Amino acid sequence: MRLKTLLTLAAIGVVIFAGVKFGAVYVNKMQFRSVISAEALDARRETRRPGAKGLIRRINERVQFENIKVPEDVEFAIEGLDEPSADLVITADYTEVVDLYVTKVPMKIQVVGRADAPEQKK
Repeated sequence: MRLKTLLTLAAIGVVIFAGVKFGAVYVNKMQFRSVISAEALDARRETRRPGAKGLIRRINERVQFENIKVPEDVEFAIEGLDEPSADLVITADYTEVVDLYVTKVPMKIQVVGRADAPEQKK
């Protein structure tokens, strides 16, 4: 094979490798968002509210149960939990490090889950 062909194949291989590594982080983010949105909706539907700590505990339990890779240092912010007429918004911020063997790329990720407030009867 010629050198140009080898270099082209190597470049394609590097692009595919990096795409798979970054794609895995994206898939984890989407799965985590699904869990947060589902838990927000469950918390909004319950008559006994779980509280912020209880809600975070339930999210962490479900993440472990569904085997989603999320760092342990996730910072949660919860808005509207104690306000029945407001939307329930759960925000999770964390940093995921993508190991490309040659370098490590930190990615700041923000995941938002929302449960709309129930419609008020007139």
